[in-house]
Amino acid sequence: LHSALIDYSVDVAQGWRSPVGRKRGSRYWISRGFNSILNRAFGNQPFLLSGVLVLSAVMAAAIGVLLGALFKDINTLFAVIKAMGLLLYAPLFIYMFPVIPQWIGRIFPTYYMVGPLMEISQNDASWSQVSTDIFILVGLIVLLVAFLGWFARRESGRSA
Repeated sequence: LHSALIDYSVDVAQGWRSPVGRKRGSRYWISRGFNSILNRAFGNQPFLLSGVLVLSAVMAAAIGVLLGALFKDINTLFAVIKAMGLLLYAPLFIYMFPVIPQWIGRIFPTYYMVGPLMEISQNDASWSQVSTDIFILVGLIVLLVAFLGWFARRESGRSA
């Protein structure tokens, strides 16, 4: 390998780029910055955080399908979504202001989407610390999907 490096002036040997004689310009530092951001983006629990993100997306989609099924007119749907904004985002407001008792946020179903995400990403929580909230989130998803199935069967029975 050493003779190939010397004879052909290559800077890659066995998948490793040699830093010898290479300038560290702006591209290098931008690359290092992006690499550092991506390495820290998911914290120490990347699979747990990704799993909670997927479950939160499923719950958000189920809420959206439920609202879309309940309201046939798009203008009514948008009005209801705007009115429900406080209900949907209440856990975030409670989480942002620690002087408010945190148990109030647990009343809202969307807490179980936001709470575990915040605990994992900010407080480096482990599975044992957020498992109860995640199980509640899964239970809420199951309830929403079951209600959607019941509602779809009821609506198909009406139109038949």
